[in-house]
Amino acid sequence: MSTPRRRLADTQAAALAADVKPGTIRVWIHRGKLQKHGQDHAGRDLIDLDELQQLRSA
Repeated sequence: MSTPRRRLADTQAAALAADVKPGTIRVWIHRGKLQKHGQDHAGRDLIDLDELQQLRSA
């Protein structure tokens, strides 16, 4: 059985998906509410969109 693939997005795209400012995403990471899942080829932090959705629903 395979593990579900993460839906990752950079900070800008995650902010658009959550309808918040990119700075809010960075604050949530800094406060430990969201976890970074590596970086893309340009060095931007990657966020799991499912984790972001769970945070927004809480």
